[in-house]
Amino acid sequence: MGGGTFPVAQDEAAGAGWWNALGDEDRALWLSRATMPTVACAHLAYLTDQAWHDAAQIAGEWLYRRPAN
Repeated sequence: MGGGTFPVAQDEAAGAGWWNALGDEDRALWLSRATMPTVACAHLAYLTDQAWHDAAQIAGEWLYRRPAN
């Protein structure tokens, strides 16, 4: 994701396992967020979302620890 700080690496087998573990509602959710309605694109949307949340959490922790002026 953006600049490679939180890279998204797709693994076809992991994506298939992820997809098979999802229920119908979660499948519909991730297909709606995908750029194309495929399992690979849905998995990439999920991975990108997770990377974004990881980045937001790390940024929040950094801001919290930052000394006050």
